[in-house]
Amino acid sequence: MTKKVVVSFLLMMFMFFGLVKANIYVVGDSAGWTSTGQVDYKRWSASKHFQVGDVLLFEFDPKLDNVVRVTKEDFQACNASSPFGTPSTGKEWFSLNVEGHFYFICSVPGHCKAGQNVEILVHSAAPTTSPAASPPAILAPAPSTPSPLSPHSPPDSAPSNGSILHFPSFCFSLGLLVFSMYFVACCY
Repeated sequence: MTKKVVVSFLLMMFMFFGLVKANIYVVGDSAGWTSTGQVDYKRWSASKHFQVGDVLLFEFDPKLDNVVRVTKEDFQACNASSPFGTPSTGKEWFSLNVEGHFYFICSVPGHCKAGQNVEILVHSAAPTTSPAASPPAILAPAPSTPSPLSPHSPPDSAPSNGSILHFPSFCFSLGLLVFSMYFVACCY
């Protein structure tokens, strides 16, 4: 019985630390997702290091804007005729489930060409340990084909400022940890 409790506890700790590492990025920071030209989304994206498990939050005025995910070719042409899913309104959450490139545009005519588009490069999750003297890795070109990206249901509220929000991930992880510990204590 003690062995089961120890194994269960270790598994819960791995889950806890794995979930806490995920970040929520508000696209465009405090300006949000807008066509007003306030944000250079290429520069915004380049300043971030997205990893598998992170979440994007697009915040915008649903009367003026939307967001759709498209292929690389459609991104380059600002073509929203074949998006993955339907245009969204309000707040849209996207979970970055795999590494690679993801492309988002506003499908309102003229907005993409005015700069309301963003390419997101997602890296694999950071390793827990790294070799002390390893040579630099050679990166292969990322595929331009779409990768799985799943929309999230938004939480009841989300902070409006800051580009990375750690608190929701932490709360979820802490809740999961407490529930798991309660389950182990009751059932073992």
